[in-house]
Amino acid sequence: MDVVTVEEADSAFPATDAPAYLARHGIKAQLHSWSRTDRPTEIALRDAMASLHADWVVMGAFGHSRWRELIFGGVTRSLLRTAPVPLLLAH
Repeated sequence: MDVVTVEEADSAFPATDAPAYLARHGIKAQLHSWSRTDRPTEIALRDAMASLHADWVVMGAFGHSRWRELIFGGVTRSLLRTAPVPLLLAH
């Protein structure tokens, strides 16, 4: 199992808690910190899916105000439309 996080340039804390939590339940997981590098987060996630040959993805689904999503879009909405693999969303 792979755990992927898309890191902002100024992020100082990797998401090490997720693999540790899974390990306590007998699930071996490898953490991948994916750099955003001047691209939208949803594109970085799609690149990670392709590179890691993901069969499906579990991700958090977060919403913002309708006005903000109308203007700026959203990662969840974008991936619902363009993900190359099935998504399991949790809020």
